[in-house]
Amino acid sequence: MKKNVFKSGKYDPIRRLEHWNPLIRKAYMNRFIVCFEQLKKVNGKLLELGIGSGYTIPHLIHKGFHIFGLDLHKKLSIFKKIYQNSNIFLIRADAQKLPFITHSFDFLIAISLLEHLNEPEKTLIEIRRVLKEDGEVNFGIPVKNLLTQLWFLLSRSPAAEEHKSHKILLKLIRKNFKVLNEVKLSFVFSHLSYYIVLRCKKLVTTEDK
Repeated sequence: MKKNVFKSGKYDPIRRLEHWNPLIRKAYMNRFIVCFEQLKKVNGKLLELGIGSGYTIPHLIHKGFHIFGLDLHKKLSIFKKIYQNSNIFLIRADAQKLPFITHSFDFLIAISLLEHLNEPEKTLIEIRRVLKEDGEVNFGIPVKNLLTQLWFLLSRSPAAEEHKSHKILLKLIRKNFKVLNEVKLSFVFSHLSYYIVLRCKKLVTTEDK
């Protein structure tokens, strides 16, 4: 495993980047690739919610972002040792109550986060609050269907039953943001999607001003 990546917990899905099955490795990697391709801005302040194992950090550094990473796990101190000379600020906090002032960030990333939250709309409202008026956000959410449920079962993912329906999450996202681009990742052997990446712009209301 690369030195910039570690397992943040027993069931951290980062292990799939080194899975023996190349299809699972490719499917997992594609989520990040598409998300990075959607990053249209550079050299701004970026917040990643659920920074997890730190896989995205080197890629975001390369793009020149001033990075803020947030997660609830207790191993963020490892990042501080690895990236002590980099332009990164890490904080342990809840995504449903972000410890940042209004209009703080140019861009935000939330890959495979919303489906795990009890009240995802609280986080969406917080994301809208901390984004600047012209800010953008990339969401990555897994699709819930028969094939993906079988995939989770075979990969022994403990989170399979906890996942919120992608239909519910898409509805909540569109309620709070304008979708600029939507990319669906599909299985090689099927037209069914397993993941969706959305590039969004926040809907500015009187409450946001």
